[in-house]
Amino acid sequence: MLPGCVSATRHVSQSGECPLSQVASTRSDVYTAYVEIRGYPSQDFRKGITEQARYIAVFERGSVKDKNSPVKVLAFLRLQ
Repeated sequence: MLPGCVSATRHVSQSGECPLSQVASTRSDVYTAYVEIRGYPSQDFRKGITEQARYIAVFERGSVKDKNSPVKVLAFLRLQ
């Protein structure tokens, strides 16, 4: 906690301290995504999951200049 927080949010304690996230932030161009895909029988979803796969991916958006620029995939791995 940092003293002397000027934020008027509910995160400020009675002593005037607030979390660092209220004062400063970081920005990163590298992100991770964890994805879980589940397959169900098309005839009856109540039968439960028939297939399942988990993936993790790492994306880098440093070269993105506009909405049509692609995001670079640094890693893509299927988890067991």
